[in-house]
Amino acid sequence: VIIITTKRGISGKTQVEYKSYVTASVMNRHTYTMNAEQLMYTYEQSMANVEKYGIPIRGKDFRGPYATGNSYSEMPWLFIIDNNYPVKLLGKDGKYYAPRYDMNWEKEAYGTAISSNNYIDVRGGSENAKFSLAAGYANTEGLMIDSYYKRYNAKLTGDVKISKWLDVSTSLSFIRSVQTDDGGITRSTAEVWPIVPIKYPDDPATFGIYALRWGTNSDFNVGEQWYNIVFRRNQSYGLTYRNQVTGSVILNAQINKDLSFKSDFSTDFNNGKANSWSGTYFTSVNSATVNHNNSLYWQNQNYFNYQKTIGDHSLNGMLGLSWSRSTYENVGARNRYFFTDFYVWHNLGAGNDPKPTTSSSDGMSSLNSYFGRVNYGYKGKYLLTATTRIDGSSKFGENSKYGVFPSVGAAWRISKEDFLSNF
Repeated sequence: VIIITTKRGISGKTQVEYKSYVTASVMNRHTYTMNAEQLMYTYEQSMANVEKYGIPIRGKDFRGPYATGNSYSEMPWLFIIDNNYPVKLLGKDGKYYAPRYDMNWEKEAYGTAISSNNYIDVRGGSENAKFSLAAGYANTEGLMIDSYYKRYNAKLTGDVKISKWLDVSTSLSFIRSVQTDDGGITRSTAEVWPIVPIKYPDDPATFGIYALRWGTNSDFNVGEQWYNIVFRRNQSYGLTYRNQVTGSVILNAQINKDLSFKSDFSTDFNNGKANSWSGTYFTSVNSATVNHNNSLYWQNQNYFNYQKTIGDHSLNGMLGLSWSRSTYENVGARNRYFFTDFYVWHNLGAGNDPKPTTSSSDGMSSLNSYFGRVNYGYKGKYLLTATTRIDGSSKFGENSKYGVFPSVGAAWRISKEDFLSNF
């Protein structure tokens, strides 16, 4: 059983508490992948021995004596002349080459994350009226580039004693958060060739059509095609927003020394939005998606409690009723073929997809309950309990909206009998 308590108001002098801290996070575990030299050695050995295990695809063989298409000498965007490179990469021109780049994609993807948290709490009041107000802000950076989680929260509570027999307690809280959506791009740290750059320099004379292009595995066209992580982060992005408001009001009335009444009303409202975007350079067809969701839950419970002890007889009774309702609504839209990446997801109407995607759903359910319980005890040894509950649900069939659930129980505390007093 986990019991969660929150700070509430106090009587006396107003107290103010402020807390703040900053943390730095670094990578603890690493992905060990091949560097450029190891990749080229593995590639050369694979192509040299492939005929032992299958049929080689010569279009993906860039070794000079065997290449049917480009060899290292015809790939200036990736290779430069180097006769001293440990792995002998021979081009069609009879010269030896080496990779221009030796990327460590983990270093490009991850870095030190600086996070901060700030919290303030104000509490005060008198014997008959107490209050508390708390607010906080957390900014958590992710280890991955351009990733984060931000959270804003506030809570207000009040406890008022209206009279000797009546008091009211209230609380209201708000939480807003926003976080990035990584979309599985961490694979890029392990699956992109280390000989591919983040982006090619602006030098058409050397790099030709590759100048200013993002580097991808297709530039060294063997194996699975994948995009480098900086490219993906630049061209594929998402944000998820969440808002939550919860509140409650509780009324307690001590009608007399034996009879009390309690009524509470609580509500929980949630609103969320998920935006995602893929740019032109990533998928060749840019697209944007926006999904909204709302949900609201409320419940009201009212019950009387009666306790009475007369001699050896004790009686405890409870009688109550409750209502609750839950509603939700989801709306989504997606468009493609934007003439520019400028809008991202901020103007879906600017897309030109002949059949843009839309979706929606909603629902509601209600519950109405009546319940009662009677406990009787004699000398604390003989106990009898009778309960009855009537539940009505909108999920039940038309001809059986309500169900009755009675129960009876009895107990005998034999340990309190005189004949067991010596045991």
